[in-house]
Amino acid sequence: MTIKLMAFDLDGVLSKGEVFPKTTDFDELLHGQIKNLNQLSRFLKAKGIISIAITGRSLDITKPIIDKYMTGPSACEHGAVIYNPATFQHYHIADSDSRFSNQINAKNELEQFIESADVISDDLILKFPNEGIKRLKENHHILTYEFKPSVSCDFSKDLFQYLQENHFPSIILGHIEEGLLSVIYSNSALDIKPNISKADAILHILRELDVLEEEVLVCGNSFHSDFDMMRVIPNGYWFGPANSDKKLKKAVKSHGSKGYISKGDYFQGTMETLPLILEDSNI
Repeated sequence: MTIKLMAFDLDGVLSKGEVFPKTTDFDELLHGQIKNLNQLSRFLKAKGIISIAITGRSLDITKPIIDKYMTGPSACEHGAVIYNPATFQHYHIADSDSRFSNQINAKNELEQFIESADVISDDLILKFPNEGIKRLKENHHILTYEFKPSVSCDFSKDLFQYLQENHFPSIILGHIEEGLLSVIYSNSALDIKPNISKADAILHILRELDVLEEEVLVCGNSFHSDFDMMRVIPNGYWFGPANSDKKLKKAVKSHGSKGYISKGDYFQGTMETLPLILEDSNI
């Protein structure tokens, strides 16, 4: 079936290297990347394909990319925030999608807690002086602490336990216990977020645009953060560049004739494979 929409994770898929710089400065954010993204934009517009971003990054950082290179509503902060570049408007998915109405109170409580999190950051730096802990202040709906990367997620879990025992109020802990807020551990960050994912965001956007899953190509490079949005599009197309992690590559390859792994890495791999995918989908 003809592909009408392509959903892109940004880092590792459209970036020329591992990640885009974490900055709101347009020139710094897109330094050395504008030629590539212009090429992608021209290609998709010529084919009449809707392009959207589904990213874990904040709207503050990704808005310049979405405004210039995406043509449909996109999702930031792991799916929690929907931003439409056509109207320059954004909203939290829990405030507009009845499926998540039970999460509104938890979302609001978390946002209130985030507003007072600077004092906590000072304590964490004193408690863990060698870990390089930094709260991502550009995330307004997710509490994110980044730290020096490690081999495992052990420090992420230790950090959560310390926050749990010393800083989180009972109402936040209750929302976590109820499953209304989720805790995401990784080897370089800890996220506490509404229980809304990239998978929820892509389904929400497809309903808004009246696009069938069979008409979608999902592009990601991380099993941890991208496979869920592939999994909920079982009849669509899946793609990962060669730099994707092993688990995602295995999952994409298991998708049969609708799963594609490029020979090249990052943007180069993405751009060289999109024409082949479109040819196979009979566009």
